[in-house]
Amino acid sequence: MKKLFHQKITNIIFLIIPMFLFSSQVIFSQNITINSDGDLNEGSTTNITATLDAAISNDVYVPFELAGTAQFGIDYTVDFSTKGEETVLLDLGENDYGRMKTLPNGTIVFMNWNQFKMYNPATLELTEKNLNDGYDRFEVVSNTVLYGHTGNKINKIDITDLENISEENIFTAPNNSYLESDAFSIVDETIYFSVYNNNANIRFVYKQINGVREILYQGNEGVYKPVLINGEEYHIETHQIKSLIDGSYTDEIYFDNFNVNRSSIFVKNNTLYALGQINGENLYKAGIINISEGQVIFEAFDISEEDTFNYFDIDSNTGNIITQNSGFDDDLNSIYTLSRYQVAPQIKIVAGETSGTLTINATNDDIYEVTESIIITPGTPSNATLADTSAITLEVTNNDELPEIIFEFSDESIS
Repeated sequence: MKKLFHQKITNIIFLIIPMFLFSSQVIFSQNITINSDGDLNEGSTTNITATLDAAISNDVYVPFELAGTAQFGIDYTVDFSTKGEETVLLDLGENDYGRMKTLPNGTIVFMNWNQFKMYNPATLELTEKNLNDGYDRFEVVSNTVLYGHTGNKINKIDITDLENISEENIFTAPNNSYLESDAFSIVDETIYFSVYNNNANIRFVYKQINGVREILYQGNEGVYKPVLINGEEYHIETHQIKSLIDGSYTDEIYFDNFNVNRSSIFVKNNTLYALGQINGENLYKAGIINISEGQVIFEAFDISEEDTFNYFDIDSNTGNIITQNSGFDDDLNSIYTLSRYQVAPQIKIVAGETSGTLTINATNDDIYEVTESIIITPGTPSNATLADTSAITLEVTNNDELPEIIFEFSDESIS
């Protein structure tokens, strides 16, 4: 009997231990509560905290979307623990895949003259095709429509069927003329391009919407990259930005402490991005160009990278940077990688812990402004569930005095 009793106890112990181990592993989802430390004054900070009901065995990530009247990079900045982290999506080896852009669905496309490649980070599938024409620039309109730019024509490229890619010509430069690559730009369905006529030594800047084309400018001014932001049209050069009104460039603003790679400029979700070089630095960095109250400010993303950013774009789904980088291996051979950098605000709660934070830093300037707002909306977390999906609204209060305006009147005189 004693031996039988001992055997039963042993079985029970071994039965209980695995159950405890199993139960600790299946707790992978908890409720998250989001709170803030309150509003800000200029020059102050506040924290957004995500708190779990209980610690779990997986890392938890909570993405956030920022909006409001306060402008990111001008009125405030954001710090978080995973800021700038790199994830290598694809090792390209010694192969330069050419110019790169992301589709709205997150798929990444490359074009190197007539070689077309498409990479899906979710499925790790790489598709390669040859095009009829060779392109020096291309722009994305949708998941299935691109526009390619050659030295003398613009084609609409339909990639709906990768086995039957179509290339439809929408514009061909006249004789003794050519298309200027850096002036090619598309925002939604608005197409900008520039044609230089060798005979007349004059350039024509066009805007085309739904097949209707108009001449915006003709003359001998330099080559500018046209962009459209919140309905406002701007024309950007490496050191300056202008408006084009009634056929003339005006409202010129020179950049104070940076220049940009003109061919890298693009607009996504009404935000202007470019590779910019801060005065005194060697490398061009990916960042945002903010235009506000007669000022143009370049805010580089907080990324540490020794390799060169050849091309970059923004993943519309996450707000993170996608880059094609070039560097050298130990034998000084050129190598290329496709990488993603975490720049979209998020809170990480490390496995085993119950909270994480994100810090909002309000800029301390000397400009009087009305109270502005930052609207912080949590997205769908990983490995957890939001207890409340409501947005948090913060107010940023100005700490500068309203300038005093004094009117002086001359003495009244009657003659």
